[in-house]
Amino acid sequence: MLAFLQRDEDQDKRDSNTYQLVSDRESAKHLSANELEIYIKHLEELKAIVSDSDYKSADVVEWLVRCAEDPVTRFEGAFELDTSAQRELWEKKDLARRAAAGEILNPSRKIFRDEERFAALLTDQQKERLANALYKSDELGDGDFELIELISCWNDARLLPFLVSYLQRQLEAAPPGTERVMRFVADALEDEGVNELLTQYIKNASYGDFDVEDEDTDKDESESDEVSSETEISEEASSTDDQEDTTPKLTTEDARQARVEMLRKFLTAVQAHKIAHVK
Repeated sequence: MLAFLQRDEDQDKRDSNTYQLVSDRESAKHLSANELEIYIKHLEELKAIVSDSDYKSADVVEWLVRCAEDPVTRFEGAFELDTSAQRELWEKKDLARRAAAGEILNPSRKIFRDEERFAALLTDQQKERLANALYKSDELGDGDFELIELISCWNDARLLPFLVSYLQRQLEAAPPGTERVMRFVADALEDEGVNELLTQYIKNASYGDFDVEDEDTDKDESESDEVSSETEISEEASSTDDQEDTTPKLTTEDARQARVEMLRKFLTAVQAHKIAHVK
């Protein structure tokens, strides 16, 4: 287990050695011995960088790129770079909005600190390395979606064909994550028909066939925590039965087939734009 902690500032000073996770999602990681070794290696690299009083933000950017290139630490590197890019994009849109509203703008005013502008410091060579790291991925995992969003900011011509090819490989099952890729494709094409098919997919896609194992686990846990009152059990069962009688549910196979068919229609509309295949 590798945990990223921060001092709990809400505690009394005498309890200043109390720590908490930085975030709930990514601050505690179960790692193999090899993965832990890779994380420690990257952390030691960062420690060496920031220990130098003359280090520059560009040094941290290069470190983030190396993290993003490594599948084990891809999420950490890609997340920081993408977050920085989205900050820049938001700031530009905010300035444009305020200028259109006739506000007097202060050119020196900056919402975000210079040291947070990692994406703006990316060189063309670093952008190429990040893109190549993504395009080597047959499946999309932690950090890949952040890389996709980041790369979309500089309009790499290979991104859209890569995403379409990925979707074509999902036509057998249309697993969770498919919708996120469809969103990127629809945003890139800005086609009304494609967006309508995306909306249809979002509203109707059911992933029950991927949740069967989890549902069985939840059921076992629920049964182990049963209350002793037979009356309460009876009332709960009756309520559940009523709900099941009035709520139609797709079978797992029907859910899969429905997703696949919606994805197929989406790809047919996308291919009308004559998108080249990735070689």
